[in-house]
Amino acid sequence: QLDHIEYSEADLLWVNADQDLSFLYDLQPGRVIALGDAAYGQLYKLKIAAQTVPHPQHFKRFGGRTRYPLLDLLRE
Repeated sequence: QLDHIEYSEADLLWVNADQDLSFLYDLQPGRVIALGDAAYGQLYKLKIAAQTVPHPQHFKRFGGRTRYPLLDLLRE
């Protein structure tokens, strides 16, 4: 779906919630988007500000035919 908004996956950094996220302190990203509550919870514990969208699997199952919110956040 990233192709539909002309956004390159190479411009993103994907990490899992069960990884050590403390490296984000050094990286200092301009924006952090958590994909789901588990990811947001880990970032919150580390006091890293983040926006959140539903986890992709949850959204695929329960989001119906609506547009995935991550796409709109990336276009901002």
